[in-house]
Amino acid sequence: MKALTHKIYFVLPVFLFIGVSIVLHSALLTGRWEPLARFLVLLQAVLAVLPAIKWLKRPFGLLTAGIVLAGAGYLCVFAWRSAVVLSVGITHALIYLALLSYFASSLFPGRQPVVTMFSHVIHGPLPERVDRYTRRVTWVWVVFCVAQLLGSASLLTLAPLAWWSTFVNILNLPSVALLFVGEILTRPVWLSNPPRERLGDMMRIFRIMSGGAYPPGTAAR
Repeated sequence: MKALTHKIYFVLPVFLFIGVSIVLHSALLTGRWEPLARFLVLLQAVLAVLPAIKWLKRPFGLLTAGIVLAGAGYLCVFAWRSAVVLSVGITHALIYLALLSYFASSLFPGRQPVVTMFSHVIHGPLPERVDRYTRRVTWVWVVFCVAQLLGSASLLTLAPLAWWSTFVNILNLPSVALLFVGEILTRPVWLSNPPRERLGDMMRIFRIMSGGAYPPGTAAR
């Protein structure tokens, strides 16, 4: 039962994210699901202001929450497409900025690269050649995050809205999955007898990333 709960915890957010992305993409381009898109934008605004209320002292937290909710409500009523673009764009940017910081900061001197740390959590101590490889893979993720941010900004500025929405809503998760699968498939090219991971290992990594940057004892070389 516990294993099933962990699988649901791992898979459900992915399906929810896919469903929301499809709804917002369809609403932007065709006008379908428009009421649901408005609701999702307002829901995101509510979720965004909860930390502000908690972390900021009164009355600043309540003032910030009021401004954000009023702005989101105004946009949803009078410019709902702009509200959806703002909602999707900010979410995409914040996610990849956080990932960029997470991966890039682990490459600083005295730190252990993120992919190296994950491989040690799963497999234990590994040969130096594997550590060098996982450091390079960490750099690949840094470049990928930068490409996502630049791609979104460029398409939103220079291309039709449909192109941008397809990039951030439809191609987002498939591009992440393609990078994962591509790394696994090409790993034997760079390493002889490379380590392999199972679905359960991926779930452990997901829980680590959800709960904190590094497990105890793995932050430094």
